[in-house]
Amino acid sequence: MSRLVTAYATLAVALVGAGCSSAVPAGIGVVAPPTIEATPDAERYVVGPDQATVEAQVSAGASYTLTFARQTGTLVVSPGKPEASTVDFLVQTESAESSLGVVADIAKDQFLHSVQFPIARFTSSSLRKRPDGTFDLYGELELCGTKKSLVVPATIAINACRIEVKSEFAVDRHVFGAVSDGSFEGLVSDMVTLRIQADVRRSSAPPSCKKKLEADDG
Repeated sequence: MSRLVTAYATLAVALVGAGCSSAVPAGIGVVAPPTIEATPDAERYVVGPDQATVEAQVSAGASYTLTFARQTGTLVVSPGKPEASTVDFLVQTESAESSLGVVADIAKDQFLHSVQFPIARFTSSSLRKRPDGTFDLYGELELCGTKKSLVVPATIAINACRIEVKSEFAVDRHVFGAVSDGSFEGLVSDMVTLRIQADVRRSSAPPSCKKKLEADDG
């Protein structure tokens, strides 16, 4: 019991003064447009923690962010037609970590319910390019055993050396059942910011990319 009280107090202090998230809320329940068929130049990559990150800003502020040590992703990117690209990320929820360990412990036990729901997943269904060059990414998010279709903002950067895909959006955790049965519920804001990012070296990268990639990774 003393550990629970200490954890409650620690989390309360951590969230005091936390700012609001500026992430764009996901559009929940949006019907996705038809999938665009992959082009012959499509490249497929399987990425792990060394090439990708999945994060959850649980306080809707800048104080503490959860990262997931065990996650895998699959990217299928069509350089000639990015709208035909797809992403699929699967996260082991019990691998959540934070700079303050008790925050991750509380998140896994009280909100992610990792024992009951050991995985979370985001799978895209289609992409549409916006006038500003960014994308609307349509897909399905599975969290705490609940699946919802949604649309979120995304960017795709492709050059001769590497491919980078990013998406940052906010979701109402209550919609996915990420709620606490205990007294922690009131300490975490309703909206949670999720960030997905992958940065891979292209399999077709020319030899001239080697020095550039080493300098960028520097």
